[in-house]
This record gives sequence, C-alpha cells and structure tokens, in this order.
Amino acid sequence: MLWGVFVGYREMMIIFTDDYFWKEAEKGNKSPLRRQLFRLAALESIEVVGFIVLIILMVSI
Repeated sequence: MLWGVFVGYREMMIIFTDDYFWKEAEKGNKSPLRRQLFRLAALESIEVVGFIVLIILMVSI
C-alpha cells in the first residue's frame, strides 16, 4: 500500500497534471501519453508483484 501512496500516486499526478501529454493527444499525437500511461502501469505492477510475494511467503511459512 505504501508503494501506491508514495510512488504510484505521485507519478500518476505528474502525468494527469502535465498539460503537454493531453494537448498532444488532442492534436492526434497520442504516443507521449500512451508511453507515460504504459510506464505508470508498469510501475504499478511492482505493487501487485510485491503483494503476490507477500501472500506466498505467508502461506509457505
């Protein structure tokens, strides 16, 4: 949960408040926005992997 609060939320707010990505997408150049959203999804997947590892450790011990 801390990963999402301190890392994921911060990165998400950077993307959502940066007008450059949204203005470029409105003009038809969606590549920068897609790249940033993909990067955000990859960053957030670390939290999911950590949660799965935590469950595995709890079950195995």
